[in-house]
Amino acid sequence: SFFDAGVSGLKILSDDGRRRMYLVASASWWRRSGEKTEEIFDDDGNLVETREVDDVDTSTGLGVGAGIELPASERLGLTLEALFTYWTDSGDLLPLPQIGLHYHF
Repeated sequence: SFFDAGVSGLKILSDDGRRRMYLVASASWWRRSGEKTEEIFDDDGNLVETREVDDVDTSTGLGVGAGIELPASERLGLTLEALFTYWTDSGDLLPLPQIGLHYHF
């Protein structure tokens, strides 16, 4: 199974009606779980037992960057974001660009 959740916040820098530029901060968390087979051997290398054990991975990501929203129609917007994201499980800091399509209600 897999579960993820995330949240972002925006600080609008400029909005001239044609485009909106903003700063973005985000946080995400995911959890993946499943089962894996663990094999147990005796001193002679013979398989003694197999058992199923839970295999769980989790990670948290923290991102900051900037973005721009361009109108595609009256209610549709195209967003381009440049984020730097830090992953707590690996310690990696990665540039992760994003593109999105949003419908405004």
